[in-house]
Amino acid sequence: MIDNTKTIKDRDPNWLIYWSKNKDGSSKCCNTFDLIDFFNINEKNKKRHCSHGFNYCECDFEKVINESNDPHLMRMFLVDTNIVDETFFHLLNHHYEEFRYNFPLPRMESHKKRGEVGNINLIHLRKFEDEKEKRLYNILFREVTDIFVQDLWHHGANETKRGFIDGLMDHCSECHKQTYYSDHVINSIKSQAKLTFVTPLFYSALRKEIKTNKKVLF
Repeated sequence: MIDNTKTIKDRDPNWLIYWSKNKDGSSKCCNTFDLIDFFNINEKNKKRHCSHGFNYCECDFEKVINESNDPHLMRMFLVDTNIVDETFFHLLNHHYEEFRYNFPLPRMESHKKRGEVGNINLIHLRKFEDEKEKRLYNILFREVTDIFVQDLWHHGANETKRGFIDGLMDHCSECHKQTYYSDHVINSIKSQAKLTFVTPLFYSALRKEIKTNKKVLF
């Protein structure tokens, strides 16, 4: 269990690479499904203020983070899950159920608009111990985002089958009607993640464009 009082500077920089052990004793990198397990284990038997189909409400956001055994990781995970889930919901809605079946990410409900996904608390830490801690926080968030991106590319791939998002979009007539491709969707996710940390106001504008006009901008 990780001490939730630890700063990011105290962590082994390779801890996500050496997340766990395989049966043969070799190291296993952290993946999206490990992070989903991390959330589920931390939230087991906890009651949150949300409707069926959601895992927590906007008003629960900081509670989920602070009551976990690793608040930094939980915050980054929740920010990324919100971005990825909403991007699929708006840009690839006809594949949303299949996405949710393969990637059952936790969902945050709006506090005021019940039944809708929330985002008002989609924010990172703004106060840091020092500049080094801020820089390491940003690096760690990019690493967590990359875990999502790599799994969206490679999940389910084998010698004869392409990875998850290409497998969805390559032979889909509905996708072919759109003006964007799998790399555009992935780059949109990466851009949103970057903007949540660097310039949150621009992120809000980008998110609105994706939601209202179903456009990818990055």
